[in-house]
Amino acid sequence: MLWWFYGVPAAVQTVLCVLAHQAFTVTHNLWLVLPPLVLASIVTWWLVMDFHIFWPHEPKRTKVARQWVT
Repeated sequence: MLWWFYGVPAAVQTVLCVLAHQAFTVTHNLWLVLPPLVLASIVTWWLVMDFHIFWPHEPKRTKVARQWVT
């Protein structure tokens, strides 16, 4: 199976592969599935990198932290 399935039970692997296969065969066209996924990943990356949506901003540096950095 796929390397990222290492340690996942065989039954779960089978179900995930069947679901993935169904998702692609239902659309009958990979080009209908890929563009929204790519667009969503680009928008998510932009939000994360520009606005720090999913984690707090970097904490303010104290005097001690500043002296170690410089």
